[in-house]
Amino acid sequence: MSDSRSLCIVLHAGEYDRVSHALSIAGVAAAMGKEVHLLFTYWALKRLVRGETDKTDSQFIEEAVAKGYMKTITEAITTIKKFGTVHIYACSGSMALMNISQDELINEVDRIMGLPTFISLWEGSDVIFI
Repeated sequence: MSDSRSLCIVLHAGEYDRVSHALSIAGVAAAMGKEVHLLFTYWALKRLVRGETDKTDSQFIEEAVAKGYMKTITEAITTIKKFGTVHIYACSGSMALMNISQDELINEVDRIMGLPTFISLWEGSDVIFI
């Protein structure tokens, strides 16, 4: 097990279950005292766009949320942000590629940054790519 006090997660995939799982990992890491940095890129970035965050096309996911087995992505983000050690970033390159403007993003986004800046956070961190 790593002695790292921080965790960097790159979210590439935008499927509801993958983003939900990444947020669960971030929450557990924060509860364990880690600083957590999440970079949303490509299809995962769409989850940071107002009105798109909780969309799903899966009956299974909809039923799991309705029964309380899963949180909505909005609820998960709200929960993990309460730790004060979870930071959410939108990838500037992906924003340009996907024609997403800063004013379209949810308020919980801490900063827009490119991959080189995010990679600078990796030193001494555990890194997960989802």
